[in-house]
Amino acid sequence: ALVVGGSVAGSELPALGPLRGIAYGALPCTEQSCGGQRPSEDMLLQSYSKQWGPEGRDDLAIMAGLGANAVRLYHSLGLDIEESHAGFLDHAQATGLNVMAGFHTY
Repeated sequence: ALVVGGSVAGSELPALGPLRGIAYGALPCTEQSCGGQRPSEDMLLQSYSKQWGPEGRDDLAIMAGLGANAVRLYHSLGLDIEESHAGFLDHAQATGLNVMAGFHTY
């Protein structure tokens, strides 16, 4: 099992135990506010909070309740978007989930 924690750049990270992650995509978002004419692929935007946040179905809390301690995203943080991801990141931290951003290769 992969164990999260250890020494990085001279600072000690707390050992979190085995990594229990869930790959997550909150798509589709069909509202125009999700990114113009076509919904944004950036699911960390506030416009997706009805899916991942406490005011909606609270996917992040459900994942934590199932025993996950990490969420792996399919898309990178803020690719071509100038909006804040603080709401998603704050809620992930509050529910005890580490966030692993994806990498675009196209």
